[in-house]
Amino acid sequence: VVIVTLPTSSGVKAWAARVIRAPMDKVWPTVRDCQHFHEFMPRTKNSRLVTQNGTTMICEVEISMPFPLSNLKATTRATNTALPEGQGYERKWALVRGNYKRNSGSWEIKPWGEGTTLAVYQIDVDPDMMVPDAILRKAQTGSLPDLFTVIEKRAQGR
Repeated sequence: VVIVTLPTSSGVKAWAARVIRAPMDKVWPTVRDCQHFHEFMPRTKNSRLVTQNGTTMICEVEISMPFPLSNLKATTRATNTALPEGQGYERKWALVRGNYKRNSGSWEIKPWGEGTTLAVYQIDVDPDMMVPDAILRKAQTGSLPDLFTVIEKRAQGR
């Protein structure tokens, strides 16, 4: 996994990418379908699809936090786009409500050779809690390798 943290005044802003050993048509629903995130995403306690209208989804996700911190909850609006000429897919989301000051990001899923997919993840979050930014950055970026691993396993049907 290639991980780049970007400068921000608070919270965490990062970019990460990895080649997933699974075809794009298996990876795309894994990162798109928020109602299943709680089944495999690290620290995701609950997730559900609230509504879907065409390519726009409203999703609720709850992230488990260690004691004594409160869990993080976010309702986001995600837009899913098929890129032209089979070049892949993009999922962009932004915060509607929750206990974040900021929560936006994206997934880009692109074909990468026979049976493999390039997955690119961007995140810009600032939880509304009293935790030093250095700890937030370490927790967020430290979990990215596991995130890509569980996506790969899910896309492979394991």
